[in-house]
Amino acid sequence: MRKTFSMKKYPAIILLTILMIVLSLPLQADDTKWIAVGQLHNWFSSGGCEIEVGRRHEVRDQQDGFQYPALYSSQDMQAAKSLWFGAKKYNDPVAEKEFSYKVVHCGPRILNETSEFIPQDFTLYGKFAHPEVLVNGVPGSQTIYRDIDVVVDETLPTDRMLHNVVNTSMGITMTRKIYAISQSYHNNYFIYDFEFKNTGIYDIDGNVKNQDLEDVIFFFQYRWAVCKYMGSYGLNYAPQDATWGKNTVNEVLHPDYGDRYRASYAYHGLHSQFEGDNIGAPNIGTSGTGFLGAAQIPGVVTIHADKSASDPNDDPQQPKHQIPIYSDADIT
Repeated sequence: MRKTFSMKKYPAIILLTILMIVLSLPLQADDTKWIAVGQLHNWFSSGGCEIEVGRRHEVRDQQDGFQYPALYSSQDMQAAKSLWFGAKKYNDPVAEKEFSYKVVHCGPRILNETSEFIPQDFTLYGKFAHPEVLVNGVPGSQTIYRDIDVVVDETLPTDRMLHNVVNTSMGITMTRKIYAISQSYHNNYFIYDFEFKNTGIYDIDGNVKNQDLEDVIFFFQYRWAVCKYMGSYGLNYAPQDATWGKNTVNEVLHPDYGDRYRASYAYHGLHSQFEGDNIGAPNIGTSGTGFLGAAQIPGVVTIHADKSASDPNDDPQQPKHQIPIYSDADIT
């Protein structure tokens, strides 16, 4: 016998069923933690890299993180980061075939933590617990809700260290350590220590495929948008697309150019729709004061990169993709 049900007659049953189905779906989200000591604050993802709007997944977080000076509002400079691994002739145990090229990625917009970048450990250590600052019995520190869940280890060389371990579907396990210091001469930078190991672990269940990896490349990408204060989610006196970094100027330093350092840095560059000379994003509108809303210059310096897995000496040519590749180069 066939029975029919109408929505009008059984709304509670149908709505309850829909609700149960929605609630039964697996909810996946990476964990995030702040390093918030000193003048530079940033959030970090358990997935191994901080993707665009990855902390709360809200559009208004287009510029979110890498705040300096962080105790002032809307000083965010970070729009997106990404980390990609690539290799040749990869025998994929999931697809059960060999690929000429294999790439796994985290960012700039996507993080798949169930089958690509798979978090294993995400612990914030501190040389001391967060200081308790009370004013008339009420917490008086604005960082009290960021500098949390700190595991105290008095042997740390710095005030904070975030320990992050991630397996990937390429069989490479990454250990990322991020150090921060609160002392006034050293509170405006982080030290990143990356270790990449061919463990062969390729899925969330910990299955292992042992194989040599050929011509492995680790690709780091940074998209800066200096800074939130001038943008759509700050005082909103700059063109909207400056919020995602359209006018950001990226500069490169490298020994091949005769430079001492291997580095890149960025600043708020000229914009055709900004009134006047907008370097530094001066607030020069009708009610503006001329205050520079984007005076910061964020950047990354490579301190050391092993020549190979068996040679720990520094390779002065790393990172290899530091040098710009122009459209008329032979490789293109």
